[in-house]
Amino acid sequence: TGGAYFRTGGAKKVALVDTVFSGCYKREIFDKVGPFNENLIRNQEMEFHLRLKRKKGKILFVPDIISHYYPTSGFKRFLFHNFDDGIWTIFYLKFSKILFRPRHYIPFIFVSSLFIFGILSFFSKVFLGLFSFIMGLYFLISFYFSLKISFKEKNPAFFILMPSIFAARHIGYGFGSMWGLLKLVLDL
Repeated sequence: TGGAYFRTGGAKKVALVDTVFSGCYKREIFDKVGPFNENLIRNQEMEFHLRLKRKKGKILFVPDIISHYYPTSGFKRFLFHNFDDGIWTIFYLKFSKILFRPRHYIPFIFVSSLFIFGILSFFSKVFLGLFSFIMGLYFLISFYFSLKISFKEKNPAFFILMPSIFAARHIGYGFGSMWGLLKLVLDL
């Protein structure tokens, strides 16, 4: 989740945040900030919220408001959904010059470094060491949080399933971001 307040379990208090899911806005906000950018396939709300904050607007998270969201089912669809999210994290810069929060670029940096160090590892043991270190650290962190979720949910299956889900999220998003950068640079 990248630590987005509205997605974390600690989001139990009314708070000012950087973005929310399915926000509600007064009509005057659109007069001040402009409409959603219809050129964007994804991230319309995040881009809108960035413009809103630049105009000194505030976004209030109210946990009493309940919204039901039904995500994509199936592992393959989940992977490709994250790939598309990654594309639009970078490619959206074709339509807007406002950068997202740093948390949106971490999967791009992670996958790019693995890609680069993986290729360079054929030529130098230093890069093989860096590649191995990053992968090892990723797996340790992944297993730690999988174990934490498994205990929280009182379900040992989460320890087995979550590393694959984390990888689909992060690697799919990261490769999508790389593809988005390629599209942006080549103006596809």
